[in-house]
Amino acid sequence: MQENYSPQHDVKALSEKLTACRQDYELINRESGTCVNICFIGIFNNRQVVWNANIQTLKNKIRESLFNLTTDLDDISIRQSIEVSENNDHYAINVALNLKQIDEAAIKRTIIMVRKYKRLYSGYYEYGEAITFKRTD
Repeated sequence: MQENYSPQHDVKALSEKLTACRQDYELINRESGTCVNICFIGIFNNRQVVWNANIQTLKNKIRESLFNLTTDLDDISIRQSIEVSENNDHYAINVALNLKQIDEAAIKRTIIMVRKYKRLYSGYYEYGEAITFKRTD
């Protein structure tokens, strides 16, 4: 069952659910090992919010980009990224990581990273070294 927590009043509901399950996040969807959708509680603009998070590998992000691409490219360079959006008390964060798969450890590290990032604002951020993928990868 897929639940979308986002409005501010759902922080309490998700918190109670996670406490009862002794979990730090709720898994919403897993696409193989390259992309997961989760919900977790964090701070944004000095308020407690429910993050609807999409965590994916860079290779998965490239595949999505190529699907929408109309020109032919041999190589594509991409950096790790975080994209934060806020819309009517809905908080979404998309994270692309230079990993082969998104496993439990990657999910937990991502949650910690988001929770520790003190100057997180709406927008798109890239970080780290650019990784080049061949179109055949």
